[in-house]
Amino acid sequence: METSDSTKRVGVGARLDRLPSSNLQRLFISQLGIGVWFDLFILFTGGPLALPIAKTLNVSKATATFYVAAFPFIGAFFGSIIYGILGDRYGRRITFLTSLLGFGVFSIISAFSTNIYELGILRFVSYLSVGGEIAIVDTYVSEFITRKG
Repeated sequence: METSDSTKRVGVGARLDRLPSSNLQRLFISQLGIGVWFDLFILFTGGPLALPIAKTLNVSKATATFYVAAFPFIGAFFGSIIYGILGDRYGRRITFLTSLLGFGVFSIISAFSTNIYELGILRFVSYLSVGGEIAIVDTYVSEFITRKG
């Protein structure tokens, strides 16, 4: 008797749902959650940092707020779409590692920016990666958590 791919997937999912949660699953989900918490913490620090950055780079507070606080949110939005597609096409593991690397590299480079435009562009690009991390982590959590908790 042949079964279709969809039947196999449902069977595997049903089997995973019947299994109890393991410590490895809890550790994995906890680490993902902590990582996303730090990403979002850094994302939301843009607002409070806008005034000191405006003074340091001699720009208006509105300009600094846009490039430091709003621009990263736009990057995260587009990053979640882009990395979601890449994760489906090339696999979540490699896409997740690429997004982590991109966030780290562009965040470090942004520390050396000399004007608000460089800082805004670098934060935008680094938060493309954060959007990807959030999209991939959501998928990982939904796959690894069992119905029994």
